Amino acid sequence: MVARLREIPSLTQIFSCLARGRPSIYFWVITYATVEGEARELVEGPADELILQRAYIDNYGNYGKQPIEDGIDVVAVDSLAFQRYCELASLISKPLTVVTDNDGNAVAVRKRYEKYTSLVTLCVESDNTLNTLEPSVLAANLDTFESFKSIIYLGKDIESRDPDSIKSFMIGNKTDWSMRVFTSEKKINYPSYILKAIGIDSENVGDRDESGPEHPHHR
Repeated sequence: MVARLREIPSLTQIFSCLARGRPSIYFWVITYATVEGEARELVEGPADELILQRAYIDNYGNYGKQPIEDGIDVVAVDSLAFQRYCELASLISKPLTVVTDNDGNAVAVRKRYEKYTSLVTLCVESDNTLNTLEPSVLAANLDTFESFKSIIYLGKDIESRDPDSIKSFMIGNKTDWSMRVFTSEKKINYPSYILKAIGIDSENVGDRDESGPEHPHHR
């Protein structure tokens, strides 16, 4: 490990433009390289982080259990930095989960990460029409739309809001809707790629060990 750590300064040069204004990125790089037995999940932004954290809370153990309690860090980074983190993971031989939008072309996203498949678990929406987190989460909750709408939307015109207008609201208010999901007493449904990121087969959501996950990084 010491020999590999000596290689990190050259790699962190790649991060120089990414880390401006965010000194903690270097702390993350060093702790990731040195802490054993912990997993890392990269997501695109605060909304993705909140939804992934709440999905974990809803699906494992007693309500309120956070991923970090099982040694899993959820880290929000710009998607442009994902491949840099993958390079770091490859350099120090540590597994990583990347949770990302398909941006309308899931095949192209998967191809982008092909060379990292030995260490990186890629979680991406397979339906190209659901190009970001918001339409994916909405689609997962269409069967319970009225309940979902009551969680994320507080406007007085809620009765007139249809799925298309709720999607527009979600896209324009990412922090608001995701924080309301995170803090709600009610649960929502999650897209299959979000469930995959926390180690759950979406076809067998009810069949899991309540004591904790068999997370991809822990297998």
